[in-house]
Amino acid sequence: MAMPQLMLHCGAKTTTRNEVRNVQTPDPRLMGHSKRYASLPYEDMLQMIEGAIERRIGGKIIGEQYGLNMDGHQLFGTFTVDVGDKEKGLVIGFRSSHNRTFAAGVCGGTSVFVCDNLCFSGQAFTAVRKHTVNIVSDFADILDTGMTAIPLTFEKMNADYKIMKEVPVDERRGAEILGRNVYDKVLKPQQHSKAMEAWRGNLNDFGRSMWGVYNAATEGAKRGAANTVMSNRIKLHDWFCDELLTMGHTPASRSPLQTALGLEID
Repeated sequence: MAMPQLMLHCGAKTTTRNEVRNVQTPDPRLMGHSKRYASLPYEDMLQMIEGAIERRIGGKIIGEQYGLNMDGHQLFGTFTVDVGDKEKGLVIGFRSSHNRTFAAGVCGGTSVFVCDNLCFSGQAFTAVRKHTVNIVSDFADILDTGMTAIPLTFEKMNADYKIMKEVPVDERRGAEILGRNVYDKVLKPQQHSKAMEAWRGNLNDFGRSMWGVYNAATEGAKRGAANTVMSNRIKLHDWFCDELLTMGHTPASRSPLQTALGLEID
């Protein structure tokens, strides 16, 4: 299932699209920026992201979160997109600034993490672009590239999940697998207890299979520091794919799912 993670604990406040739209884009000359600096109005950026979702994904935005900080000079947010799958969805994270505290960025996947402490990442892709000349055209390009990567990521994940669903695992075997998650330092002890609770109770009716064990483990991984949730999901996915390999099954992916595109720091 899609996991939008917008965490505001460093001064940013939850806000609305209308308030974001009304933030004035400051004159770069009055802000003391160099001649190379180029502004990207927040609303223009959001419309570009929405356009890329429509062109490359075709899903409907069913949820949105926004946060503003420093009197509107920093923007953070997420879009949740319905991709027609009950078991997972797509989340697009974004951020930008008018005061050069960080570059304009976008990330996407079934899990993203956007925080006003500047943590920013997505399971399928993460890309940022400095506020310099040609930012509009370059940001449009990285949006299209990133959105194009998402269907392939979903295809690989679906193939992995299909295998997991077809591998039966009884209750004791599942408990042993979750125990090795802790031994291999993929789950922490306090996360393991939550995962075991989910496995014993067959949370969300995922069944007695590797798919059920995997989802129990992801429930456990949700417990802990918010800025590690997304990275924990990637580690779990890789661990379970390696486990499938030892059981004679070939997963579609065995490496981290995230793709970095044109990473830059303002």
